[in-house]
Amino acid sequence: MLAADSAYAMPLATTIRSVAEANASAWPLEIHVIHDGIDSATQQRIFDSSPRGSVTIDWHAIDVSLFASDYIPLPYISRMTFSRLVLPSVLTERVGKVLYLDSDILVFGDLSPLCDIDLSDAVIGAVLDPLDAEVKRNKRGLEKVPRVGHYFNAGVLLVDLGNWRNAQVTEKALNYLDRFPKSPFSDQDALNVACDGRWKQLDSKWNFQCEPHESIVSAVDARRPAIAHFVTKSKPWKPSSMSVNAACYDAVRARTRFARSIPEIAREEIATLAHKLLKRSSLVRSAWSLAKSFRNARPAIIAQSRTEDK
Repeated sequence: MLAADSAYAMPLATTIRSVAEANASAWPLEIHVIHDGIDSATQQRIFDSSPRGSVTIDWHAIDVSLFASDYIPLPYISRMTFSRLVLPSVLTERVGKVLYLDSDILVFGDLSPLCDIDLSDAVIGAVLDPLDAEVKRNKRGLEKVPRVGHYFNAGVLLVDLGNWRNAQVTEKALNYLDRFPKSPFSDQDALNVACDGRWKQLDSKWNFQCEPHESIVSAVDARRPAIAHFVTKSKPWKPSSMSVNAACYDAVRARTRFARSIPEIAREEIATLAHKLLKRSSLVRSAWSLAKSFRNARPAIIAQSRTEDK
């Protein structure tokens, strides 16, 4: 299961493509997507981005206005991130277990061993977040992150829906957000509180949380993570991220219906080069800032000149 809005159509298609390619022995894969406003034409484009016969996709539209705007502590977080909180209301009770994936992910490995993990009485299976150690060290700036036994990352979740319902995870998570709407990591904080002591820790290969400077390409296949998760706002498809994994990501994207056109490639390569220069040179940064100021002021100067001519 995945979740996305129309702004994330390309990453969603790329993630699904990577899942399909790495799990050919299980075709057709049953994919469910929670969405807000992805039109039928875009849905078809996403479906056509995977090999023929590899997936079925069920689309579940939800009203994200259910999630208060007060819940969003950071400007780059979409309300769709909260959709994972309502998984049981989207899927019927015939579904006992589901694998949830964020849409900023590439899958490189067979997911069968992950899906076959016995959760016993645990609500979810998840991977420890690097924040866990920092919170336990009382790192400055993380004072408002909830103190739990162990803090997991919510980008990859193996969910026992029956245990989730019995533990009232949705209700507890939303109650937490009502009480702490500015919690730093919003729904992830809420899930950690709701599942505290009720989750199973998974091997890090199932959710390798890589920063823009951490390469997943250099690792030999045997060491490459089964799931690479591009955490933080610096995504490998954004020129400003200058991610070392940009080419790896684009190789998968290129096999979808969202492949970059030649003009897009040229523009983004120039943008990436500009960001690199800006990062390295204070002189270039100053020139760039001056150029932007002139560009913004130029229409006003021209308008004033035309007025004086009259």
